[in-house]
Amino acid sequence: MLVLSTELTSRLHNTLARCRQFDSSQGLQSIFVEKRISPWRDSIPEGSTRNERIDNLINALYNQANAQGENALVLFLQVLANEYPPDDALNRELSALAQALAETQLLNQELDAPPKVSETDSKTQRSDRKVIGIVVLAVILVIIIMTLAIGYPRLFRSTPTPTLAPTPTLTPAPTVTLTPPNCPGKGTTDEEIVLDLIEQERRAVLEEDIDMITSIFAAEVIIQDVRNGLIWTSAAKHYTEMFHNQDHCSITHTNYTFKPEGDGIKVTCLSSGTWGAEGQRCTDPFKNDLNTWRFRKDEDGCWRIVEFSFNDPQE
Repeated sequence: MLVLSTELTSRLHNTLARCRQFDSSQGLQSIFVEKRISPWRDSIPEGSTRNERIDNLINALYNQANAQGENALVLFLQVLANEYPPDDALNRELSALAQALAETQLLNQELDAPPKVSETDSKTQRSDRKVIGIVVLAVILVIIIMTLAIGYPRLFRSTPTPTLAPTPTLTPAPTVTLTPPNCPGKGTTDEEIVLDLIEQERRAVLEEDIDMITSIFAAEVIIQDVRNGLIWTSAAKHYTEMFHNQDHCSITHTNYTFKPEGDGIKVTCLSSGTWGAEGQRCTDPFKNDLNTWRFRKDEDGCWRIVEFSFNDPQE
């Protein structure tokens, strides 16, 4: 049985949330054509949201295995990792998660297995019990002899019980929280948190969710459309105009790079997808446009986006 820790579950959920296959139930089903995981194709309940699809998949696979004992969730992560190029951060993170789950499964199996006792050990234990029995009997005989020799009262005269010093009460150490619990970005490392913020921006554009946008961007921000030479200093203004004039039907980010910059982090990635004018079909594709993000912690200790440039064509 595979038992998932809270930290491993959080890493698993945050990583899967960035995978495009969870955009729809059809996209998720398409992964199961691979023969290693095809037996569980019809075992995954459909979900109406990304989070529901992720929860359904984890619950359906984490305690399943094939005839060779390989865990179904580990196999799924290995197959999903192959959907991304080797130099893509998602490929590395999915492969690392598969390895961590496989090691956790092996540890659980070792803990659940009954201890093995060889025939030699069994004989040794029986011999030890005989020796112990003889020693106990000898001690009892010595006590009886001493009692007869020096008298019962003298042998068992009560002695004062020493007074023990009171045991000091230890105060438990406080739990260290790396980021405040109400921050918009979720994750156990800075890299996971900023990737989650990028994923939230992607979902907010697809769902035209202005509230999500205002929560992940800093109050003072610079947003630049490189191709058209446009700059905004308000995330709400830029995205309100976008949602009024455009529809985005698909967005995919790949080839992430990370670079510390003073007290912040710079992330670049390639962006592809389709869009169209508001109310019309998404007939305009964009492919491998360079996106550049800069993140910094606000006064509340939360990571937020402070700079974002897009529509930067590759030379």
